[in-house]
Amino acid sequence: MVVLATALEPVSSKVLNGAFYHQAFLIALRAMPLIRPILQINYFLSPSECLTTQELTMKNSLIFLFAFLFLTACENPLGELEQSSENFCAGIDGQYDRFCNSTRLTYTNHWDFSDLSKYSYTSEFLDYDNGKFVLREIDQSHSGSDFSSGTENGVSYNASSQKLILDKDATQSELNSSWTPYWDKMVMYLQMENNGSDTLGKNSVSGSYGDVGFTNDSFKGSYAAQFDGDADHYKVTDIYANGTGRDTGSFSLWFYNSSESISGHKYIFRYVLNGGNDILLGFESGGSAYLQIHGASSNSNASIDNWQAKIPSQKWTHLAGTWNITEENSVKLYINGERAATATQTSIPEGSVFNNFYISYLSSQAILGRLDEIAFWETDLSDSDISQIYHRQKQKYAGSYDSKVLKAGTNASWTELLPATDLPYDKEYTPYSTEKDNYTDQNYNLHDSIIAFWHFNESSWSATSNEVIDASGNLNHGTPGNAAATTRHGKFHRAGEFLGSDNSTIKVGSSSKYIPTANSPLSVSVWVKPESINSQTNTQRIISFHRGDAAGSSLALGVGSNSKVMYYNHANEIYYSSTIDIEIKTWTHVTLTYSGTCFQLYINGTPDGSCRVANLLAGGSFQTFIGGFRESSNLFQGYLDEMGVWGRSLSAAEVIELYRRGANRVKYQVKSCIDENCNCKSYASGGSSTDCDGDGLLNTVDSNDIHKASFIGPGGDSTSSYSEIYNRNVSDYTLSCSTNTLETDSSICWDYEMSFSGSPKATQASYSNTSFASSAELDQLPYFQYRIIMEADDNSACSSSACLPGLSSMNIKPDGRYYAGGPVVKNTEGLSYQELDSLSFEVAGSCNIKYQLSPDGNKYYYFNASSWVEASEENSSYANTSSVLNSKLSSFSNQFKNGSLYFKAFLLSDMSQDCELSKVTVKHGEHSL
Repeated sequence: MVVLATALEPVSSKVLNGAFYHQAFLIALRAMPLIRPILQINYFLSPSECLTTQELTMKNSLIFLFAFLFLTACENPLGELEQSSENFCAGIDGQYDRFCNSTRLTYTNHWDFSDLSKYSYTSEFLDYDNGKFVLREIDQSHSGSDFSSGTENGVSYNASSQKLILDKDATQSELNSSWTPYWDKMVMYLQMENNGSDTLGKNSVSGSYGDVGFTNDSFKGSYAAQFDGDADHYKVTDIYANGTGRDTGSFSLWFYNSSESISGHKYIFRYVLNGGNDILLGFESGGSAYLQIHGASSNSNASIDNWQAKIPSQKWTHLAGTWNITEENSVKLYINGERAATATQTSIPEGSVFNNFYISYLSSQAILGRLDEIAFWETDLSDSDISQIYHRQKQKYAGSYDSKVLKAGTNASWTELLPATDLPYDKEYTPYSTEKDNYTDQNYNLHDSIIAFWHFNESSWSATSNEVIDASGNLNHGTPGNAAATTRHGKFHRAGEFLGSDNSTIKVGSSSKYIPTANSPLSVSVWVKPESINSQTNTQRIISFHRGDAAGSSLALGVGSNSKVMYYNHANEIYYSSTIDIEIKTWTHVTLTYSGTCFQLYINGTPDGSCRVANLLAGGSFQTFIGGFRESSNLFQGYLDEMGVWGRSLSAAEVIELYRRGANRVKYQVKSCIDENCNCKSYASGGSSTDCDGDGLLNTVDSNDIHKASFIGPGGDSTSSYSEIYNRNVSDYTLSCSTNTLETDSSICWDYEMSFSGSPKATQASYSNTSFASSAELDQLPYFQYRIIMEADDNSACSSSACLPGLSSMNIKPDGRYYAGGPVVKNTEGLSYQELDSLSFEVAGSCNIKYQLSPDGNKYYYFNASSWVEASEENSSYANTSSVLNSKLSSFSNQFKNGSLYFKAFLLSDMSQDCELSKVTVKHGEHSL
């Protein structure tokens, strides 16, 4: 008689007792009442068979046949029966049925994970792959549709190009709830969109006085309010009614000063309190700004000295201020995103029903100029908040993307960020022909035929020979005059400052280096920011090439005629002017190319006019001058950055790429967090994800919660951002974080406390936060998030549309590749058991797996060195290794008799260890009856 059996997946249906086989035979015998001999049956079973051989001594073949019918129908629901040898006596006289010897049957079962419906697992950290559970790698690479899982503000994923792109209609530079710090704490927002109403609807503008008007020459949106200096003003209801917010407050606004000369005091706003006390923002002669608070009891005046901050004329300027009387006793004034000064104030007057809030002011103290984007808060914004508002609003186009929160499963070192953009953005020239191989859309080698390139990044100049470094590698270093200087206010980083006075020029070698022969092809590219442009023809020279051994231009590029870019070609003795105007105090990209037959001028990447046919005289031995015709004539007044000269004519496409290196910017900030929403870097007592310090104020309105996690850059706070400017060797930048006396934390580096030398790397950026300010090193926490900030200047260089930056992927490198934290696999259908012998596990990888067991699928247990105890939570700290598990397995089945076995496996990695679980095998036994 042969009965086959197979190893079955454990099931939750009733498991038949191991005595089934004996009882089936006994029933067969009892069905034959005429035959009652005592039968001696000897049988042997192998692991792969229910019964392999059976010798029966029978006196009636009908008994054998009937027993056969029962036994051949059996299956073994307990698993593979490994071995058993026993004799039993079957009493068929109706007196008794008994085993002569009781023998233990042993079975083997496998959980091979072939049927996923019978298991549950931590799908966030584990992958199910063809019958095995695999520890997932941390989500380190984002590209394509991955970006759809983050939060887009003014940027969007473009499916056709598979890039994250800044929207051409992005309005995210206007204040709104998606990015503005403490939006819920704002008490007034005047956008000046052809009216003076409060966008928030919280305050009533009682009316305009004088003849306040609106102009479409705005900074943001379509309109700005315009004041003529003759009592034009707005009067607003008390925005801090009932004293709310008076002791802590902030403002942000954009002001265009139309006054070339100022006499007396001008008030941008004035908040009049009791007894003539007030909070006001004003300026006086020379554009010196001040923020004043007049105290109550002693009428003390916390006034930021007016020499510390200047408001330029004929230019939009961002002004902001904060006051905190309850905690810091401080008043702070900011100009263009940077704190200009701090003063001390200990009290603010109590208000009354007579409080008046004025935008501009009465009579001769009214402003002459424009105002836009006026906002007030009832909390004091931080340096980082003010910087964020300024940098976001100053752009024509601006947007941001916040990634989904990445999870490591344990405290992790989030050390490196590797973005991939389609072109090099916010990146200075690099002297490497291989750069074009590292960007998907870059098609040109800007190092080809380069003669010289000057970054002007030196921290200072001292009229020393060759101290203005040529980054091209051709050693055409420059020697500055004693009046030439560098400034931190460059287009990229530092820039050359030319004051328009004698010796504010740079000599960069004989002109024959640049124009070796007549009609030699040539290109000049530079970012220019003139402080003034006179009415004369090309008398303010950006660069002059001379034709002989004495001063006498072959070619000169400069500005003139009030607002024009101009060049002079001596071979034809003609001055050429741009067809469009450029603005003073604004960075403009200028390129002039000569093909050997004609000159083409480009402004901000766009051709200006047609290519003008002309000859070009060869350069001579006389020096080439930057910033003038020579040391003391035709001097440029303003700033120059990123100037290069090529011995070939750059193509229109190359000019656009050069322009976009500065006009398009992609920046990055990061943070690590303790909670899955990435709100907190730590918890105070009673703190939570929505209220990190536990003081009862939600994070969204609590500006003083030091436990909140903030996006930070290389300087260690939100005032800085990673960009391609920082994509250079560590030896090429210097941090001097203690220079800024306005920031009490010397570990924080502001932009101007970081200086650079050399050129950026040819490769895409790779940012390691351990290479910058110590405060930029992220805390080792389980969660991580990054922010992408995209910006673009106003331009129409890309097929008459705006050129906007794109990013194709982002890679994040924590210290390890794999999730930690012990994700779980468990079975959902148990295996009935009487006695447990062993558990074995098929595992791949170098990880460590721990286990818990359950006799019912509800409560799980682990061995705690003395007994099996219930695990209080799903935590690998309350679990055992397989060796401990097996050594104590028999005691488990003794403690929990005749149960249904469930397991729970914790796949543990230190982030460097991979891990797979593909099979669990259990051996168990029963005694026959």
